Amino acid sequence: MILAFSALTLPTVGETEAEAAAAPWVRSFPPHRVTSVVPSSLDGSVRHLPPVPSLPRPDVEMQAPISPKTATDAPSSGPVTPNMPALVQSFEGLNRTGSCTGGQCGAGWPPDTVGDVGPSNYIEGVNSAAGIYSKTGTQQAAFTFNSLWSAASTGTACDADHQGDPTVVYDQIADRWFVADFAWGGADLGTGPYYECVAVSKTANPVTGGWWLYAIRADDAIHPYLPDYPKMGIWPDGLYMSANMYDCLNSSCSSATYMGVRAWAFDRTVMEAGGALQGVVFDTDATYFSMLPSNLRGTAPPSGTPNYFVSESSSSTFQVFKFHVDWTTPGSSTFTGPTDVTHASYSTAGGAVVPQPDTAVKLDSLEDRLMMQAQYRNISGTESLWVAHTVGNVPVGIQWAQIDVTGSTVSTTPVQQQIWRNVANDGVSRWMPSLAVDGLGNMAIGYSASSGSVYPSLRYAGRLAADPSNTLGQGEATMMAGAGSQTVYDRWGDYSSMSVDPVDDCTFWYVGEYYSATGTDWHTRIGSFAFPGCASPPPPVCTITGTSGNDLLIGTPGDDVICGLGGKDTLKGRGGNDDLRGGGGNDTVYPGTGDDLVDGGAGTDRVSYSDLKAKVTVNLSRSSTGGAAGSDMLRLIERATGTKYADTLKGNTHANNLIGLAGNDSIFGLKGNDVLDGGTGTDSLDGGPGTDTCKHAERKKSCER
Repeated sequence: MILAFSALTLPTVGETEAEAAAAPWVRSFPPHRVTSVVPSSLDGSVRHLPPVPSLPRPDVEMQAPISPKTATDAPSSGPVTPNMPALVQSFEGLNRTGSCTGGQCGAGWPPDTVGDVGPSNYIEGVNSAAGIYSKTGTQQAAFTFNSLWSAASTGTACDADHQGDPTVVYDQIADRWFVADFAWGGADLGTGPYYECVAVSKTANPVTGGWWLYAIRADDAIHPYLPDYPKMGIWPDGLYMSANMYDCLNSSCSSATYMGVRAWAFDRTVMEAGGALQGVVFDTDATYFSMLPSNLRGTAPPSGTPNYFVSESSSSTFQVFKFHVDWTTPGSSTFTGPTDVTHASYSTAGGAVVPQPDTAVKLDSLEDRLMMQAQYRNISGTESLWVAHTVGNVPVGIQWAQIDVTGSTVSTTPVQQQIWRNVANDGVSRWMPSLAVDGLGNMAIGYSASSGSVYPSLRYAGRLAADPSNTLGQGEATMMAGAGSQTVYDRWGDYSSMSVDPVDDCTFWYVGEYYSATGTDWHTRIGSFAFPGCASPPPPVCTITGTSGNDLLIGTPGDDVICGLGGKDTLKGRGGNDDLRGGGGNDTVYPGTGDDLVDGGAGTDRVSYSDLKAKVTVNLSRSSTGGAAGSDMLRLIERATGTKYADTLKGNTHANNLIGLAGNDSIFGLKGNDVLDGGTGTDSLDGGPGTDTCKHAERKKSCER
């Protein structure tokens, strides 16, 4: 059955519940209505935050509304020759009693360990603190979330009442970071409002570059529900998020009714520029649980591809939904699905079943949900979602799968899948998985491993793209051997995190929980490794190359790689899917037809579609185009020229020069001191923040000159 859910906005400040209920169900979520979600600005280094301690984390974990599954367990996996690569890096992350700015880093159990890697840093999040590291393990900063937000003055629970469930995602498109957790007022968990507190780095430097702080109300007057287990994913057109929504029936929320999944899309480019928040929200019913938004690494999807939300059903299927956000007309956004992807059946033991040495405490397998993240990969035009979760009776194991979504068509059977458990009948439970895929299609998965004789440890396994399908052909290795068990509380991890380094698209980074001694002081470990043979992709072989002077370089009707060098070059693609690289100097690039890659390189560069015969959409902030321009990817472009038709041109955070030529154009600056020129026709110009100059505008807004 395909369901279509309606877009809605959260009530605006001052809007009553009755007014919200009377509003149309299909609504937009424009920035001018969400006046409370204008970010606070944190400038300077996070090494110098005021010390504000974390709150004690409530000992309540929301239970899934899914009944245990009964099926014949998959047979034990046979022995595999251990051939996983050795660790390149391995260093300590945060631990519960460790010292952070604000006091003790940890605030209860479990740690909810997450992390991601960028060009120069690794950022880890736990309950309720974050740590920033160099990629060789030097801790550059560590602070409680309460310290990070202490001067935000948002007037919300984000200022001082952070409660955990952190998320950390790196945006490879804009070279920015998102670090978040949730908050509510004081000890009364049963009464909102509830907030998702999202910090967005202002620059690529998460230590000294400053942050935008967004206090986003996650519930609303009509849906006053606790947003549990929030998860995020980066996509070309937004930051996507999901949460399980619970109606708390008492002050501790120990009694609660599950209400369904809430799914959000936020305009990440606006957030990265410190603008007023835009977002679109959908609510499902209680049939669905723990959806993960797809998370982009590597090659971007084709222009217009929806974000995918994936959940595990109460039967033997993955459920895939499509979230299409329309930022021009938010009320036209859609959330449709599911497409059921049939997978191998399995049983679930349910609850705290994983044994450990030296204690009667057993650990929760969390078999009721997919584990972060739903990784999206586009490799040579084949688009896939990769997912994993825990399955089976003790010893529990891992089910992983690759789902084909090429061309936005979701295949109803996995490309490949495996239930990997009780390897070589060793009796070890493997659970809490997180996987990622490198640029060659090799996959690695990290997880916890424990038994009555093996302390909870961190391991990793994987497969090469050329390995036989449905196998982890490279076996497993140990990242950190545990030396103790957890003796309080049965929740473990709640999640771990595997990601791929954006610098080489090869190196895997993993973080998870372990104990150095039996007791209550959890530790975390961060490690990296890469498969042999994976290296940074070679630079393109230029088919047409310029000189150090000012060159005119014109392509052929086929697929060209045109490379300027120094000088003020003009590059012209024709037919085909071209790779156009300006190099040094202030260059002008005419992509032509086809789906092209345009890289301006150094200097102040312009992309021009003046020779095309129909209107175009150019969005420098999203590095993309549409219309007659095809699906071009734009990098390091500061200026744009449209066609003789009714174009839409949007800038980025730089000082842009945008020219509409003829036609009734819509031109938008974003941030910076922009020059917008409508040309002839009836044009609408909006300068946005900054000191902007608007020329030949019949309708203009935010234009100072």
